[in-house]
Amino acid sequence: MIHSMRRHLTIANTLAALALFISLGGTVYAAQEGFSGKAIRPGSMPGNRLQPNSVTGTQVKESSLKAVPLARQADGLQGSGWGRVSAAGVLSASHGVASITHPGSGVYCLSISGNNPDKSPMLVTLDSSDGDTTFGSGAILASAQWFSAGGNCPQGSYEVRTGDFVVRSGRFESNQLDNAFSFFVP
Repeated sequence: MIHSMRRHLTIANTLAALALFISLGGTVYAAQEGFSGKAIRPGSMPGNRLQPNSVTGTQVKESSLKAVPLARQADGLQGSGWGRVSAAGVLSASHGVASITHPGSGVYCLSISGNNPDKSPMLVTLDSSDGDTTFGSGAILASAQWFSAGGNCPQGSYEVRTGDFVVRSGRFESNQLDNAFSFFVP
């Protein structure tokens, strides 16, 4: 047996075993001596050696961070226009609205300053916060939608239609009714 060990005992094997014992001994020494982060020079450890999510906001100097792409635009984003329109067509809590008219039942025309409905969408939703949203008999869904070219409003204004859907004789029918809504134009 000793003879077979001597055959495999080479300088490379001896050095590898010695390196293994030294490295294990260094780990044991570091554990016994209470090795801490104080022994690491500031700026000497690359970020890819840190544990994920181990750095918190207290360790980060905020002024050293760059802005997230498009964040500067988002900081000042108020939209071109926004507001709330009552069922009677009265505008409240608004921004950027040049004019509003209410030419017929369930039809509202909004002009937003410096905005083109063909190029900017409008987000619109019913607003029943004060009981202005009504439903006809048998209604299953109230709706609010905008049209960039609806035909009831002047060129360059948004046409918003509100109403409800009912089922009659197995078919969906849409009724235009005056309903309150809120809107936002980016």
